[in-house]
Amino acid sequence: MLLPYFKKNPDESLNYCERRVNNGSRSNFTEQFLPRIGNPFTCEKFRLSALAGTAENFRIYGELPMFCREFFGDGRIYVHPELANYYPTLDIQPIDQEAVPTSSSRTVKLLPYPYYVKLCYPDRIGRVTRELDERHIYSSLDITERFERIASHHDASGKFAFMPERGGILFSTRDGPKIGAVLREQRPVGKDVSSICCMIPGFSLFSADRDSLSDELLLLQLVNEKCGSVDKLEYILAEFCYPLIDVFFNCVTIEGIVPEMHSQNILFGFDDAWNLKAIIIRDLESSDKDVTLMRRLGKTDTIRSYPFKCIDENQYNYAIKHSFMFDHKLGEYFIAELLEVVANGNESVFSGLCSEIKDYVARRYGHFIKDIGFFPPNGKWYKFKNVIVDRTLPERPYDILDNPLFR
Repeated sequence: MLLPYFKKNPDESLNYCERRVNNGSRSNFTEQFLPRIGNPFTCEKFRLSALAGTAENFRIYGELPMFCREFFGDGRIYVHPELANYYPTLDIQPIDQEAVPTSSSRTVKLLPYPYYVKLCYPDRIGRVTRELDERHIYSSLDITERFERIASHHDASGKFAFMPERGGILFSTRDGPKIGAVLREQRPVGKDVSSICCMIPGFSLFSADRDSLSDELLLLQLVNEKCGSVDKLEYILAEFCYPLIDVFFNCVTIEGIVPEMHSQNILFGFDDAWNLKAIIIRDLESSDKDVTLMRRLGKTDTIRSYPFKCIDENQYNYAIKHSFMFDHKLGEYFIAELLEVVANGNESVFSGLCSEIKDYVARRYGHFIKDIGFFPPNGKWYKFKNVIVDRTLPERPYDILDNPLFR
């Protein structure tokens, strides 16, 4: 993929990057468990199915665009075609609505609308199953409201942005499954989104184009486009790494939200001169709601999704989850990937960049981190062992590691 193509075909380029400029996760589970229909690595687009029922089977949450209200008003909900294999007694039929798979497989871009829909998928994608019920819908609504407040907050980064998830719908029966869908707006909300010309997924910056392996990595193309006499290492730090850190701590310190900012959940929004204008968070329900921190910040509004994706100081892994989101998801799964591209195998360059980021975190957020004991007191960092995660168990399969990269 070459940068000039984004300006000519921004939507087509974004859809292509989701599917083909994508190395998958470092866990190597990405391509082990994927749907047969809508596999982003092999499928360009496909037809959705619809689950039909009576009015009493459906509940709408939040706000939905008119085309969805009309569709749902007919007593139907968008579902993944393979859902018919899991629930053969339900009325699930193919429809004419076409969709483009994104990197997460079960979230798809609706054609030709400027919306995505996150679908229920009861089997494993990656290392966990992907159910979607009222907990997930409420969580999306909760995080959308709080992110809107961050976007208008005077202390928030000018690059903070997100894709709103303002509504969803749930199908349920008395004794049967709960099957939901969440609508996500393609147009981001943020401080400086009006000049966005195109969006690139975070992982695509450091991933090879599967159909054009000779193309230079997009991050290196950006470096060549923007740097000139400017030091490329300073460019990566100032334009990507530091703003990512700022957006993470904006969420934490302003609203008590610990965002899941790995490279699949972030899009970069650029203007027509390739200036980075926005760091766009998506897949909002996966953020953690830090109830303890919310109380300290005076955020007393109701959490409709409680206790789903809520953490508090009484949990054994309260500080561990902070490390998991910062050190592992944002750090190892994203920032480290960017640094490895520009370090190009030079360990001293990579270590030097990590030290620069450590200093930045200490200067900007060190007092906050220390005052509330945000990270584990043992100085370690945490991630999951490279195994399938059983979310029915109370314990999580953590690896405990020394020497956090970025703090």
